[in-house]
Amino acid sequence: MFITYEEARKIRLSKNFTLDEFIYSSTALRKGIDNSLPTELLPKLQYLVDTILQPLRDKFGPLKINSGYRSVELCITIGSNEHSNHAYGLAVDVEAYSHKVSNIMLLDYIANNMEYKELIAEYFNKEVATSGWVHVAAEEGNNKGGLKLKDKEHNYSNVELAYLQELYPTEA
Repeated sequence: MFITYEEARKIRLSKNFTLDEFIYSSTALRKGIDNSLPTELLPKLQYLVDTILQPLRDKFGPLKINSGYRSVELCITIGSNEHSNHAYGLAVDVEAYSHKVSNIMLLDYIANNMEYKELIAEYFNKEVATSGWVHVAAEEGNNKGGLKLKDKEHNYSNVELAYLQELYPTEA
């Protein structure tokens, strides 16, 4: 069974998030790809919301979900692959709506306060504190905590938080 986008609009995952935010994709709409969520993945997304996103929202205010669940077809279409954490309802690409909250602030908070499977600083820019996004994956019982950087010079390179803080200094 699947949950369609229209059905997802009625499903509240927390006080600030509804399921449709996690399955909406302009690429899927443009390319005619069905990005309905398999019902068995709903608990995985719920875990991600409960343990990562709602606490981030409570701390930093409104968050923009750039990408949540992606069907395998959608993952492949955008240049990812069928093994992406997005395809299993485990990952989200997120950024703050407020220009006062930089992506390095989100990343720093996650790294120091939360258990996660994967954390990636994607396409951050030194000149624009709100550029890029934070990719975070969480899975109950499988949070190893790997931190990576993806930009023009780094292709999902493993990095230390201190390195990112040097590259992208911010006022907390």
